[in-house]
Amino acid sequence: MATGTGWSIKSNADAGIQARSVQAVDTTDAAINTPTATTTGPAATYPAENILLLGSDSRAGANGNTGNTDSSVDTSVAQSDTLMIAHISADRQHGTVLSIPRDLEIPAPTCQQWSNGVVSTTDQPIRPGELWKITNAYAVGGPACTVKAVQQLTGLRIDRVIGIDFIGFQAMVDAVGGVQIDICRPIIDATLGTVIPTAGEQLIHGDTALSLVRAREVQGDATGDLGRIRRQQVLLSALLRQVTSAGTLLNPVTLNAFLRAFVQNTYTDNVTIDDLVALAQSFGTPDPSKVTFYTLPTHTSPVNPDALTPDTDTATPVFQALLDDQPLPDASTAPAPSTAAGAAADRSTPTPTVPVPALSASAAAALSPVNAAQPQCA
Repeated sequence: MATGTGWSIKSNADAGIQARSVQAVDTTDAAINTPTATTTGPAATYPAENILLLGSDSRAGANGNTGNTDSSVDTSVAQSDTLMIAHISADRQHGTVLSIPRDLEIPAPTCQQWSNGVVSTTDQPIRPGELWKITNAYAVGGPACTVKAVQQLTGLRIDRVIGIDFIGFQAMVDAVGGVQIDICRPIIDATLGTVIPTAGEQLIHGDTALSLVRAREVQGDATGDLGRIRRQQVLLSALLRQVTSAGTLLNPVTLNAFLRAFVQNTYTDNVTIDDLVALAQSFGTPDPSKVTFYTLPTHTSPVNPDALTPDTDTATPVFQALLDDQPLPDASTAPAPSTAAGAAADRSTPTPTVPVPALSASAAAALSPVNAAQPQCA
């Protein structure tokens, strides 16, 4: 971004980011654990980072939080419908994006209430032993409460926060001219109706992409929200490939449109355009193969059939690996490139492309990885 056009794009984007900044990061949180082993020596060129990625959406009307039993939480307000931790390794050889299901049940954190983006000085009243779905932390205390909930759950230090509403996601997809994606089966949702009528490789634009990442009651998919998370990961991988392609990076009009859609629809903490540029440059040549998406392994909650609880046998090693800046357990092997025949065979039942620890069937399906460089069907 050294040219006059590049400087203008950067300046406008930075002003937009600062205008929508929030206070959420808390590196003094007592819940943050100390690593037991970290990358050192020449490989540790940069500090490892954890970036909390939030997708928020109004839960009013048809998008209501069906099955919520948290009586202390007003679920008609915005919640963190999508929650991911992007771990950037110190050697910049891999980025691990861990999705946390919105229905994960957690001990209710003590958070200051917020309304319309303004944090109050009043703590949200909680009962001893009260449990929330992790999505409710956003409704109660906004990004700051979500950071607290995530650090309490994982022990990880959150260094930066980037949040976007779903309409902003739609605008970002449209800004790059849509994304090419492979659809496993027709996507017909009980609430949204027919999202994508046919299976196969196709170009989708923002409105369809938005419905795809929202759909959680899809015919033929018994995994519910976990299936939705996988579709989100496949779509984000396709968007990452599109954004890092020469057609976007070398086209000032497209790049400016994407950045404008990003800054107009995001809220951040500890983020500037210089930060994002420096982070991208630290990876060297744009390479989506260095980014792999995972989903936190879970079980159905023993006390709430509409909620999930972490599969501690596998979740704990995942958190420890991220804390220590190490590859996830049994995830050191890069996924093999898919073939046309393999992709066709995978349309009905997507399967993991990276070995995962021995889990229950539901947890194994949840941890099925998605590498950003290898197209998989959604």
